[in-house]
Amino acid sequence: MKPLCCKNSMLIAGALLLAGGVAYLLWRYLHPQVPESAVVCYGESPPLEKLQKFDIVIVEPAAIDTNSSGFDVIRAKTYAYVSIGESEKHRDYYPKLKKAWFVGENSVWQSRVLDMSNMDYQRFMIGEVLGELRKRGFQNFFFDTVDAYQHVAKTPEQRAIYEANVAAFIKAVKSTYPDAGIILNRGFEIVDEVHDLIDGVLFESLFYGLDGSTLTYREVPEADRAWLMGHVRKIRAYGLPVIALDYLPLNEREKIAEDIRRIRKMGLIPYIGDRYLQRIGYSATGGGSGSV
Repeated sequence: MKPLCCKNSMLIAGALLLAGGVAYLLWRYLHPQVPESAVVCYGESPPLEKLQKFDIVIVEPAAIDTNSSGFDVIRAKTYAYVSIGESEKHRDYYPKLKKAWFVGENSVWQSRVLDMSNMDYQRFMIGEVLGELRKRGFQNFFFDTVDAYQHVAKTPEQRAIYEANVAAFIKAVKSTYPDAGIILNRGFEIVDEVHDLIDGVLFESLFYGLDGSTLTYREVPEADRAWLMGHVRKIRAYGLPVIALDYLPLNEREKIAEDIRRIRKMGLIPYIGDRYLQRIGYSATGGGSGSV
């Protein structure tokens, strides 16, 4: 997370907060059916009747029974988690990944960074991985680790090459599956290229996040928040919903409620989960059993 090095970051954050709130009110007037709540749950067999209460549902596809009647109810608003820039060894397709596609490692999550500039890898993901999810009944995708290339691309020229290829990947997915909805985790650098192809953007750690090495809960510095909101303002200018995912222990109900209020005031869709996202957390009022 790149901080904004500025002595006046408090003033900048305040101005962005006000601008975001005004923009949100106008956007809500022009788009009365936009989503207000979201859930991100990767736990095994989450209760589908609870997921139904949210406007956007992001799940781990291996944990969902797509043959159930409950899934039919939420199919159109459900997004299957897909890590495109990294892979963990427990993924069922991991043995099929070629050695030439690995370009680095993420030690925090024990995953390996993949070469998004490799066309063979892109074709494998689109045809086999996404194709299998579509066969199982998933219509939409939530793409995680979109900016994993930053682990290995150290120069502006290298990053530009990867960003162009990630954008090309998104375009190829939409060309192959025109009815597929796509939500990105961050991907700030490519939004200008693909804003008309995606349903929205999620980002993590607006007020509360996780330490990058220990995964302990922490408050987000004001400068980091100002940097994030600079990107969010650009995304919102395209009329895209933005989900802010914060991390807190789920028993801290008062802190969660206050966090939700602050996120909504900024014109964003809130979701508060614990560090591993294995349980259903909390979203905006209207999220049913997942609201506070």
